[in-house]
Amino acid sequence: MDITLPEDLQTFAEAESARRGFENPESFMQSLVEAEKRRQVRVEIESLLLESIDGPFSDWTDQDLANIHRDGTRLIQKLKSR
Repeated sequence: MDITLPEDLQTFAEAESARRGFENPESFMQSLVEAEKRRQVRVEIESLLLESIDGPFSDWTDQDLANIHRDGTRLIQKLKSR
């Protein structure tokens, strides 16, 4: 993917990549996209947790714990694959 930035943003990306020790501006931009991907997964997890607070409560079963483990594993895999 090729991205063209306005001159002021290109200058900023070049300066920030150098200041933060990135090999080049492309590596800096990649880190920004990866950070956004992680942020979105955190938002999704937080949303699911908030939904569960409002849900019905019952005693936890072994199946409940297995489901939590399964869903958590899926979210981790989703984060790693993005």
